Amino acid sequence: MKFRGVKECKGICGLSKMPSLNYEEKGSIKPLTEKKSESNFITVECLLAFDKDEDKGRVLALMRKFSSMVRFAYKRLMEGAERKELKKLLSRKYGINTRYSGDAILLAQ
Repeated sequence: MKFRGVKECKGICGLSKMPSLNYEEKGSIKPLTEKKSESNFITVECLLAFDKDEDKGRVLALMRKFSSMVRFAYKRLMEGAERKELKKLLSRKYGINTRYSGDAILLAQ
């Protein structure tokens, strides 16, 4: 297994300018599941190697925050909250942009 740094994984996973459509052709990463639908996610197996503990801490904090957002969104959806209002609420409560809020709601559904 080849270990990749944070910057390289960001590029491979499509978080920067590199298009993610050709990831499998290059053999850089291997999808665990691949479903051709807008409502499904593509799971990518990736091991991140951090140069600094500070970077690792930031990623772990973001992961914890996102997990909490998904749980919060699920509970609000069960209470009958509307998606549009919930998206704004999540962004305010967690201090994060609406892209993350929308993804958390999608996973919660």
